[in-house]
Amino acid sequence: LIKAGVHAPYSCQQGFCGTCRVKVLAGAVDHRDGLLTETERQAGQALICVSRAQGDGPLTLDL
Repeated sequence: LIKAGVHAPYSCQQGFCGTCRVKVLAGAVDHRDGLLTETERQAGQALICVSRAQGDGPLTLDL
């Protein structure tokens, strides 16, 4: 997102603080954070400072 010029809040850039938490509207997430619970992940939340799209598919985020 940073390279694309998209402003998204972040702080720790390690997946621990939750500042970058966003709603995932579509796509599969490769969660790499240490904060979200499985319930939060299943509800479509992601910490975008460390998480990525799973596979080759795109993610649609509520920015």
